[in-house]
Amino acid sequence: MKLSYFSLFLLFLALASSGYSQTAKDYTDRGNEKEELGDHSGAIIEFSKALEIDPQNKESFVLRGISKSGLGDFNGAITDFSKAIEIDSQFITAYFIRGSAKSRLKDYIGAIADFSKALEIDPKYSMALSNRGYSKSELQDYNGAIVDYSSAIELDPKNSFAYYDRGNARKYLENFKGAISDYSSAIEIEPRKEWFSSRGGAKFQIKDYVGAIADFTKVIEFEPRNEKAYYLRGECKKNLGNNNEAIEDYNKAIEINPKFAESYFGRGEVLANIKDNIAAIVNFTKAIEINPKLAPAYSNRGSAKADLQDHRGAISDFSKSLELDTKDANTLAQRGLVETRLKDYNGAIKDFNLAIEINPKFSKAYYYRGLVKITLDQKDSGCLDLSKAGELGDAEAYDAIKKYCQ
Repeated sequence: MKLSYFSLFLLFLALASSGYSQTAKDYTDRGNEKEELGDHSGAIIEFSKALEIDPQNKESFVLRGISKSGLGDFNGAITDFSKAIEIDSQFITAYFIRGSAKSRLKDYIGAIADFSKALEIDPKYSMALSNRGYSKSELQDYNGAIVDYSSAIELDPKNSFAYYDRGNARKYLENFKGAISDYSSAIEIEPRKEWFSSRGGAKFQIKDYVGAIADFTKVIEFEPRNEKAYYLRGECKKNLGNNNEAIEDYNKAIEINPKFAESYFGRGEVLANIKDNIAAIVNFTKAIEINPKLAPAYSNRGSAKADLQDHRGAISDFSKSLELDTKDANTLAQRGLVETRLKDYNGAIKDFNLAIEINPKFSKAYYYRGLVKITLDQKDSGCLDLSKAGELGDAEAYDAIKKYCQ
């Protein structure tokens, strides 16, 4: 959880009550007033004047650092926070906000060190635990992050952000059910649009499409023109076979954002599923125009062309997709299958070989390679491929064995 400017403002209000010489206090009061109005530059001038009078005042350095943070000058802020720590090595607030500034600069190792120092001074500093957890997550130490978030929650069971951030860490570890539980706890404390969206995404991952639809619908209630929520809800409906409703959601997403390539792609998938291949091709083409690096759009357009017997056009699209994603075993197998229709058997076998190399459990690649080998009078090898496909669960393989391998 990152420290908000509002939280920083509350912090400097508290600090402003510390003792100053009268003149320094006048400058500090004016600095606080300007900071409250969002005049960060003006506030810095006032705090600097206070420091000219009292250069050992740790609070003035912290306040000026906060104003520098407000301008995005995090390096300058860190310098001021460090000066405050030089004056008072036990100044816990300075460690905390210096860690927050380092986090903004993506110096997560430095941030962790500062949050850890704050926790040495006060082991029950829940915000330091939460922020250290965030920095650990950014370094992909998700298990370490979960430990910190859990400790923060023990200290403050109403810390909705700690639940949410712990849910994110669990999501990255593919513990989607744990993530859903945490997102739900966060929502119970404080319903927020982003949290419904994240919970919907986690439900999508475990194929709870009905539950995900409910969450994305909630996001739309918060923000009726959220094109991503319509798109994701459309994806759920597509996976449930609710084709017409899915198209309605993709249409709405495109209405809100006509440059949303993924929505054209999703709509194209639904149209291909219902065998409206020409309309599907139009949608995949539009997605490609918007995002020429969207590999699945080329692959799916190739599949639609193959269904329309445009084999050479299909191979061209599969090849473009594979330029963008060389490890797509499914597209390799599709290209191989179309190559067999054009009697390019050597090319087909090469593609099936590559598909199997990428995914050794790809039963259809073994199946199709086996059939091509049999066509090339390589019966023994082909029948072994069919047997392997059967071992991997392809029922068609045994029908082919009965037909070709006796």
